[in-house]
Amino acid sequence: MSNSFRISSPKDTDDAPSERPLRRSSRRAASIAVKPPEASVETSSTNEALRPLTTTDIEEWEGWVELESEPAFFNTILQDLGVKDVKVQELFSIDQSWLDTLLKPIYGLIFLFQYTSDADESEGEDETGSLWFANQTTNNACATFALLNIVMNAPNIELGDKLREFKKETKDLNTVLRGHAVSNNKFMRSIHNSFTRRMDHLNADLCLEHAVSHTKIDGYVWELDGLRSKPHRIGPIASQETCWTNIARPQIEGRILQYEESQIAFNLLALCQRPAALHSRSIAQVAATIRFLKDQMKDNSEFADLINGQLPVLENPADLSEFNLLPSDIENATFPNAIKAEISRVASNIDEAYDLYQRLVVDLKVAIGEHRAEMISLSVDEQRVKDRKKDFGQALHRWVQKLAEKGVLEELIENS
Repeated sequence: MSNSFRISSPKDTDDAPSERPLRRSSRRAASIAVKPPEASVETSSTNEALRPLTTTDIEEWEGWVELESEPAFFNTILQDLGVKDVKVQELFSIDQSWLDTLLKPIYGLIFLFQYTSDADESEGEDETGSLWFANQTTNNACATFALLNIVMNAPNIELGDKLREFKKETKDLNTVLRGHAVSNNKFMRSIHNSFTRRMDHLNADLCLEHAVSHTKIDGYVWELDGLRSKPHRIGPIASQETCWTNIARPQIEGRILQYEESQIAFNLLALCQRPAALHSRSIAQVAATIRFLKDQMKDNSEFADLINGQLPVLENPADLSEFNLLPSDIENATFPNAIKAEISRVASNIDEAYDLYQRLVVDLKVAIGEHRAEMISLSVDEQRVKDRKKDFGQALHRWVQKLAEKGVLEELIENS
């Protein structure tokens, strides 16, 4: 489970639940009889019950697994759905200063909280324009529904072939039928359930977490709650200079204040442009600028002597693959006219030209470092996903069975 933010109140110190060790049983340990297994060979039915799920098992299961609010899981769902260059990241505060640090554009915000039966059931809007909204018609699917209700409405997002076709097929359906279409879509359900383990099929979590989306469509900010019959229009965006999160933030803060007495923590996720794509473009742009400067100074032997002593930066086409770039990306990259004008100005002054070259090299190295840091972050996320998908049921069962066979379980109970 990922970290979460919370709003503190004077009650927190007195009323907040504290972690406590497991209580010992009041019964005498001697009165508990542990019967070791009669045979060490597992039955076929036990093996079947503990067997890790196959891809076919996941595809044929018609339920939806409840997911923790871990950004890595949401990112994997988006990636597998075919959505390009969108990243889900966690916010630890609702303050606008935190929202201002996000890469633009911000496609949407997802507010997650423990679902309660007294949730707001006020009516939404009948006139929704081009908005795509689906009611959540199945349990535990709020993660996928929250993501869909944002990316289906975000302009300039590459959805992928299957998601784009699904949007086209469902655009004329009402919100309930659209929700049923999502619930019955094997492609989406299998991606969501790729995190499931066999025990997830058996456990019924009574502490259900709900996700509510917030995004901008057609000049308005909307709250898209799949468990409400209609989308809720929060308010208009006054001007192009107005950041829509300024309008969504009070709505989310109101939710927090509404539920703060009954809930310990909340989560807030943001859907933004994936930094890796931005860093790749920055690398291409700065590399193209350096190439242009060197071309302008190619007849100056003194300048050539100054830069020849330095290690070449991205001059080998093979080095570009690390950043998902081709030589043609450098050739076709554009950079501001102001930079071109500055290069033309310093071309006659060797010292100023060299200073500019050094500054551009630093900018390039910064962009490279940021891209590599993002790749490391992606690698960490991939490991989190792998760990979530591991099924230790068989190993744990075998371990406990061996403890029972050797009488260790009885000893543990007697000493507890």
